[in-house]
Amino acid sequence: MNKNLYIFDNDKKLLKLINTTNTNNIKVYDDTYTSELLTGAETYTASFKVSYQDQPIFLEGNYIGFYWQDNFKLMQIKKTTSIEHIDDVTITVYAEFIGIELYNSYVDKFVADGTATKLLETILMDTNYKVGYVSPSLDQEAFRVEATEVTSVYSVIQNATSILYECEWQFRTVPVDIKRGKFNFFVDCFANGERGTKRYKRFESDRNSYGMKRTGDITNFCSGIIPVGKNGITISDVKWEKEQGDPTDKPLGQNYIFDEKAHEMLNNGGKYVLMKYKSDADDIYTLIHEGYTKLKELNKTKFSYEIPVYMTERDYEEIDVGDTNYVVSNKFNPPIQLEARITEFEISFTDRSKNSVTLGNYKQIRSKLKSLNKDDIVNDVVDIIKKHGKLTASDLLAIRNYLNQLGVDKKLIDKLIKQYTDKVVPDPVKPGDDTDKISDDTEDYRAINIKKIDNGLWIGDSRIHDCIKYKCGEIKGKTPTTQPQPDKKEDSSKTAKQYKAAVDYYAGFGLGKWSDKYSDVRNMRSKSNHWKIYVPVEYYSKKFGLDPQLVYAMIYAESSANPYDATKDSTGGYGLMQCERGTYFNKKMKIKYLDGKVEYFTPSYSNMKPKSCGSKTINGIKVDKAICNQIMVGCNEMRARLEDYHFNIFASLVGYNFGIGGFQWVVMHYIKDRYKLNIVVTNNGKSALLYKQSAAVKKKYWEVIDTMQAPWKNYRKKYKQVTGWGTPTNIEDYLRWYKVVDGQLPYCIDNKGKKRGYGAIKPATTNKSAEATAVSTEDSTTRAASVKNAPTWKIEGNTTNTKGVAENVRKKIVNKAREICDLHQKYKKATYYGGACIYDDSKRFRVSGTIHGIKNPYCYVCSSLSSCAYLYAGLRSVTAKYGGANCAYGSLVRNATKYSGYTLKKLTSTTINELLPGDLIMLSNATVPSNVTVAWASKSGGDSKYAKAGTHHVVVYCGKVKGKRMIAHASGGHKWPRAIRYEDMSITYSSRGSMTHWYTHGIILRPWDLARADKEAKVKNQSATKPTPPKDITDDDDGASYEVTFKGLNSAAPKDFVEGGKLITNITVNGVTDKTPYPKTVSHVMLAFGVPALGDNVDNVVEDYQSLIKALLKKYPKKPIFVCEEARLRSSQSGNYKQMNEAIDSLNNMMLDYCNKTRYVIFLRKPKDMCDATDKYYWLSSLTTDGYRMKDKASTQTYYKEYKKKILYFGEGAEWESDSATSNKMLDSQRVYTYNKPLKKLQFRVPATSSTNYNDSYYARIVFTAAKGFKLIQPDSVYLEGVDCKNGVLLPKENTTYIVSVYYNPDTTISDKAYLGSVGAKKKGSNYAQPLFKYSADLVKIANSYYKNNSKFTYNATTPCDFKNPAENISKWKVNNKYQIDDSCFLNYVLTGWTYEKSPYGNEKKTNNNRNSDVSWAIPSTRNEANIGKYFVQKNWVVDVADLETFKNLSIGDIIFMDADSKNNGEFMAISHTAIVIEKDSAGDYVALECTNGLTNGVFRKVKVKELASKNILFVGRFMIG
Repeated sequence: MNKNLYIFDNDKKLLKLINTTNTNNIKVYDDTYTSELLTGAETYTASFKVSYQDQPIFLEGNYIGFYWQDNFKLMQIKKTTSIEHIDDVTITVYAEFIGIELYNSYVDKFVADGTATKLLETILMDTNYKVGYVSPSLDQEAFRVEATEVTSVYSVIQNATSILYECEWQFRTVPVDIKRGKFNFFVDCFANGERGTKRYKRFESDRNSYGMKRTGDITNFCSGIIPVGKNGITISDVKWEKEQGDPTDKPLGQNYIFDEKAHEMLNNGGKYVLMKYKSDADDIYTLIHEGYTKLKELNKTKFSYEIPVYMTERDYEEIDVGDTNYVVSNKFNPPIQLEARITEFEISFTDRSKNSVTLGNYKQIRSKLKSLNKDDIVNDVVDIIKKHGKLTASDLLAIRNYLNQLGVDKKLIDKLIKQYTDKVVPDPVKPGDDTDKISDDTEDYRAINIKKIDNGLWIGDSRIHDCIKYKCGEIKGKTPTTQPQPDKKEDSSKTAKQYKAAVDYYAGFGLGKWSDKYSDVRNMRSKSNHWKIYVPVEYYSKKFGLDPQLVYAMIYAESSANPYDATKDSTGGYGLMQCERGTYFNKKMKIKYLDGKVEYFTPSYSNMKPKSCGSKTINGIKVDKAICNQIMVGCNEMRARLEDYHFNIFASLVGYNFGIGGFQWVVMHYIKDRYKLNIVVTNNGKSALLYKQSAAVKKKYWEVIDTMQAPWKNYRKKYKQVTGWGTPTNIEDYLRWYKVVDGQLPYCIDNKGKKRGYGAIKPATTNKSAEATAVSTEDSTTRAASVKNAPTWKIEGNTTNTKGVAENVRKKIVNKAREICDLHQKYKKATYYGGACIYDDSKRFRVSGTIHGIKNPYCYVCSSLSSCAYLYAGLRSVTAKYGGANCAYGSLVRNATKYSGYTLKKLTSTTINELLPGDLIMLSNATVPSNVTVAWASKSGGDSKYAKAGTHHVVVYCGKVKGKRMIAHASGGHKWPRAIRYEDMSITYSSRGSMTHWYTHGIILRPWDLARADKEAKVKNQSATKPTPPKDITDDDDGASYEVTFKGLNSAAPKDFVEGGKLITNITVNGVTDKTPYPKTVSHVMLAFGVPALGDNVDNVVEDYQSLIKALLKKYPKKPIFVCEEARLRSSQSGNYKQMNEAIDSLNNMMLDYCNKTRYVIFLRKPKDMCDATDKYYWLSSLTTDGYRMKDKASTQTYYKEYKKKILYFGEGAEWESDSATSNKMLDSQRVYTYNKPLKKLQFRVPATSSTNYNDSYYARIVFTAAKGFKLIQPDSVYLEGVDCKNGVLLPKENTTYIVSVYYNPDTTISDKAYLGSVGAKKKGSNYAQPLFKYSADLVKIANSYYKNNSKFTYNATTPCDFKNPAENISKWKVNNKYQIDDSCFLNYVLTGWTYEKSPYGNEKKTNNNRNSDVSWAIPSTRNEANIGKYFVQKNWVVDVADLETFKNLSIGDIIFMDADSKNNGEFMAISHTAIVIEKDSAGDYVALECTNGLTNGVFRKVKVKELASKNILFVGRFMIG
C-alpha cells in the first residue's frame, strides 16, 4: 500500500511529507496502524531510517498524519527509540490517536442529564473537540452522566459507553488547512452496531477462511431475570408495555422480565428458568434496562467463534473498523452463517503480510444467506414458488432475470417457470389480478378541478409526437398565450471566450480544489447528512437566487458544516454560516427574497441553536427549524452583499467575510495605487468608506466592481496587516470547496431573473463532463488547458448503412470513450484500477492515493469505460447500473443480447468492414468459433488463460481516422500512458501491425439498444461524410396555438426527460431533439410511455417514471399528473409478444400501485371506446398496426379526443352529472354520480368479481330522486342496508332523494354478496331519515354485564383479545388475580356479542375470540378501536346528523369514537378511545359507559356524553342493520 505520511511539529505545523514507498529520502518499515472498535482508540508504530538533518522531526509531542478511507488520521508521537547504524539512524516511533489529548483535559465533579448530543456538548465544553455525528436513536431519550471527582474527559466518555447502550465512539480529525496546521476535531457517537459500512464481504471456508472453530455453551442460560439493585431495590413498581414503545411487556407487581422464545427453547417443567442479577443501579428505571440488557445476553445458547481470514491487499484497502461482513461455512451442521463486524485491525503500509483483522459481534443470520451454488439457488427459487403459490407477472419476470444473471440455462429457466406456473397459477395473469400487492387508491378526486383541457402538458413517446405531427387540439386563428418561449441566447462565440477566460481566472483561486477531497464535504451535500442540510440549502438558494454549490462552499468554509460551531468571542460567528452574534442576535432583521417578498426575523439562541425550536417541513421533508434559520440568515446576508456589489461574486464573498467597510477599504486602496486617485481615509487608516469619497473615486469604484472580477485581490492582505481583521484568503477559502457541476461556474440570479457572475453563462457544448472535470482538477494549469482544449471529435470515414445509422448516439459513445482515454494519456488524471472504478461518468470521483504512478486518479477498467460511454449516450444495455458490465462473468454479453436486434459474430477480415463507431469488440482467451453463439460468449470464467469459452476484455470501436481503425479501451494496470488507450487497433497486440490476434480472439458485438437506435434513425446519404445535425422541434414550430403543450419523441422513455431529479428541456432521441420549454404553470400533466421504454428492465422503467413524476410534482405542485395505462400486444404485432405482455402487465401494476399511494398522481385507464370490445387489454385493430402507436392521422386525432374526455371526466372531481330521466349506468370506482332531475327508471351496475379478480378499494356513490312510478333495477351482487331497505334490497319511495354508497364487501358474515351498500334518504323539504338500531337494548345489556363485574378488572393493554387462544395465555392477561382489559377490548367483546359471563373473563376456558354466531348483529372480532372505527366508516355506519354540541339527538346503543390524546398515533383518524351510549339520566342527558384507566375503583364508569367532549369526539357510530 502506498501512503503519504504527514509529519507535524507540536503546534501541528507541517514539517515534512514522506511516501511509504519512496526509499530515496526516509525509508519507512515495520509500520502498523491499529484501530479498535470498542474504545475508538487508534495507534501507529513505525521505524524510520533517517539522516542526521531529518532526525529532529521525530520528536516526542510531534504528530504523524495520513489518510485512511477518506478520513484523516492524526496521531501524536508518545515514545521514540533511536538506534545507531553505520550510515544513518533508525528511529522507531509509537503514536496514539489525537483523541488521547482528552486524557489531559479534565472536568470537575458534575451531573448532566439530557440526550447524547447534550451530554457530549457538556463534556466537551472546554476542549478542542466538537460534537460530531450522534446517532438519532441516542437523541430520542435522556440519559444521566456524572463524575464524582475530577476526571479526564476521555474517561468520562468511555464510562458513558454502557450508559448510552454500548455505543461506539469515533474521534475524528478534519483538515481545514494542512500546511498551516489547522484542523477541526470531532467526537462521533454511533449507536451500538451502527459504526462502519454494511459491506457484507463473504468470508467463506475453503475460499478466504480456513480452520473455523465454534464453541456452544448454555452454562449461564436463563429465560427470565430478576434484577436487584442497590439497597435491594427491585423492578416490581415498573410497568413496561410494548405498545408504548418498551422492549417487552412487564406488568406492575412482577419482579422479573422474561423472554417467551427462550422459555420455549428451554424450560424447567414449564416454569421459567430464572436468574438473579445484581446491579449497583440506585433507581428502578436504570435497573430494568440493565436487567433487560443482561437477559438478552443470557437468553440464548452462547456461541463463541474463531474465524481466521485471508484477504488481498485491495480487500484491506476497502475495510474499516465496524464494517459488517458475512461468515459462511457449510461444513458445520447446522452451518455457520453469521454477520460479523471488524472489531480491530492492523494494517501495514509497507508489508502487506502483516495485515490482519479481528472479527467479533457475531450474529446468526441463517435466514439471510444463500449458498453461491447455482443448483441450490434454483432449488430455493422452486421452494419460493411452491410456498407463495400465486405469483404475478412481475414476480415471474424477476425470477427469470435473476436466474439468467446467474448463468442458468435458458431452457431450464423456461421449464422451471412453466412447470410451476402451470401448477400454481392455473389462470393467465391479467392486469389487476394481483390486487393484493397494489395499494388502495387514496386520491381525493373531489379536489381535482379541471374544467377545460387548456394549458395541460402531455409528455410521452411516439403517440405524443404524433399529436404534434397531426396538430391535435389546434386552436384555429388564435395566438398562443400560455405557450412558453425559449430564452434568447447570447452570442455563442462571445460567451465561449468569456467562459474560457473565467475558467482560467477561477483556477487562480483554486476553484473546486477540495470539493470532494474529504468525506465531511461529501456528507454535507449528501441526502444521508444527519441534519439534512441539502434540503434548506436547495430551498433557500432558490428563494434568494443563489448558486447552491456556492452556499455549500460557504457553509463548509465558515463552520465545516457543524451547526453548533461558534467563536470563543460571544459576539462572533455562530452556526453553519457564522451569523455574527454581536451584529444580528436579538435584533430584528429584514429577510428579503428574490421575488420581493419581505419577512422579519430576530435571530437568537432560541431559534438558531439546533434542536431548540422544533422542525420545519420543506418539500415534504422534516428538517430542524434552527438549521433552516441559520441557512436562511446566511443566504439573506449573501444576497444583500450581492446586491451591494452589482452581483460580483468575488466582491460579495469578501464583503461577507470583511464586512462592507472592509471591502470598501480594499477597493479604495487598489484605486488609489492603480489609478492615482486620492482617497479619504479615517480611523487611523483603518477606514475608507465609499460615501466619503470624491465623485471620480465613486465612479471608478463601480467600474472596478462591474468587471465582475477581483483585480483588487492582493489588497486583502494589506487590509489584514493594517487592521488585523478578516481573512486575507477569504475568496480562496470559500471557492476551494465549490463543486463544479457540468462545468457551471459560480453564479447568482439578479432581480430580473438573469444569471450573473463572471463566466456564469456556460456556452453550448457536447462535452459537459470534460468541462466539469477540467474545472475541478487540482493543477490549475492543466485545469485551464483542459477546458480550452475540450475535444470536439468527429467521426471520420464511417461505414454507412442503408438501414440508417444513429450517428448522434454513436458519436456520444465515441466522444465519451475518447474523453476517458484523454484523462489518462493527455492529462494524466486517470488510470486502470478495479478496486473503485467509475461506471457512471456523470458521478466521477477520485480514489485516494497514488495508483500506477498517478496521484488520486479517476479509475476505470475495460467494462466500466464502455459502461460510461453507453450511459452517456442514453443506452443501458452494457452499463453497470443495469447489471450488464462484466466481461469475465458474461453479464455484459447477456445484457447486450437480451432483446432482439443485436449483432454477435466472429471478427474476421471480412466482418471487420461491418463495424461502426460505437460498436463493441469482445476479446476471448479461447479461439472464437466461426458460428459463435450468445451461450458461448457469455460463459462465465472467460478471464482464465485456460478458458474454452467466454470473454475477458471489451473495447469501444471508434471508427477510421486517416485510414486507421481506432479503438478506446482500459487495457490493464500499466504505467502511464499505457493503462487507458486510444490507439490504432492493429498495434494493440502486434508492434508490426498484425491483426491475427483480433481475428482469432475477437467478437463483434452491437447491443440491442444501439441496433434499435440505428433502426429508428433516418437513412443517411451514403455520400455524406459528416453526421446530419439533429433536427430541433417544438410543438409550435408553425406558430399555431394548441389546447395543450406536447413534448414527445419517437422511442422516448421517461429517463430521457429527467436527470438528477431535474427536468431536461432539450430531449434528444435518435438524432431528433425536442426543445419545447416546459410551461410555467399547467392545469394538469399526462404521461404516456410504453413499449419503446420496455426495452429496458421493467424495474428501471418504473424507477425512471417515478423520478420524472417527482420532478414534475416539484415544478407543478398540487397539479394532477395522469399516468396512462398501456395496452397489450397481439401475437401479430410482436414476435416476443408473451414476454412483452408480461412486462406491460408488470409496468401497469407497479405504476398503479405507485399512483394509488402518491398524492396528485392518478392512474388513467384506457378509454373504453378505444379498446377491443371482446378483450379490453388491447387497442382496437382499426387504430394501430404495431399495438401501441396510432397508425394514422385519424387514429391519432381519436387518441387525443378520447384521452381529453377521460381527463375531463376526472377533472370534474370524479363527479358525474346527468339530466336524464332514465339511466343504465356502470358505477366506476372512486366516482360520484348525480342525477339532477327526478328519475323514472334507474339500473345501476358494478364491476364483476371473482375469487381472484376483485378491487377491495372499490367505492362509488349515486345520488338520485325517485319520481312518481319510479322503478329500480339493483344488481344481484349488491346488498343494501339503511333507509327503505329490507333484506338487502332498496324499496324506494316517491319524492325521496337517495344517497347510495357502494363498496366492496370484506365481511361475508353480513352477506355473501360481493358488494355492500348503505342508503341515506331525504324527503323533499325534510331532513335525512336516520335509521335506529333495532337491537340497541341487547347491546346495552351486554355492556352492563361488564360494568356489574367492575371490581374484577384492572386497566392494561395486554388482554385476552391479543391471543388467538385466550385460555392458553391466561397468565399474561390475568395478573395478581385481576383481569386486564382496555377500552378497545371491552368494545370488541360487546360488538362481537359476548356478555361478561360468556367472554374469556367469565369463561376462562374459552379458546377463541370469534364473533357470537347466536347474535345476528354481531360483527367480526376487531382488536383495535381505530380499526373498529374504520369498520364503521367503511360501512357508512356513521350518524351524519349527530349533534356534537348538545348531544340531544343521539340514541341508546350509539358508539362514541374519540381522539382522546389529540396525538397522531398513526392509526385511522387517530382514534384512541371509545365509549357506549347506554341510557338517559333524570336530566334528559345521554350517559355513556366508558372503560378507562386512572379510576380509584375498577376500570368502568358512567359519564355524561357531553363530559366526553373534552376528549375530542370524532364521530358517532351506529349499527345500520336490523
